[in-house]
Amino acid sequence: MEQAAQSDVKETRAIIDALKAKQFAPRLEHVRGSYLFEVSGVGSWRFDVDHGKIAVKEGAGTADCIVRTDPADFVRIARGEQNLITGFMQGRVQLEGDPALAQKLHGLLPGPANDRSAGAKGGQP
Repeated sequence: MEQAAQSDVKETRAIIDALKAKQFAPRLEHVRGSYLFEVSGVGSWRFDVDHGKIAVKEGAGTADCIVRTDPADFVRIARGEQNLITGFMQGRVQLEGDPALAQKLHGLLPGPANDRSAGAKGGQP
């Protein structure tokens, strides 16, 4: 179990590093706002989105949309295996702030690695 948790921590960091390198997200071209990811035991990152341009800062703070979760659920959401809103409704994710911005989060995260259709089941509990 601990090894699985360690792999989730590593994958969380890898996802965040990939997002840091990403300077533009076409799916967020019409979005302006900020996200704060607080991943328990791993860290906090603020993502500022300005019409698709992305700037990342490590550390806690405030944001328009705050997402708190553990590494395993963060990885599942980022992979497109878990829907953010479903995770919130199940109590696995805490959300604060702008709900419309939360719904646009999929435009920032990588989603399914291989096939978009694989993510179609992702919203299911």
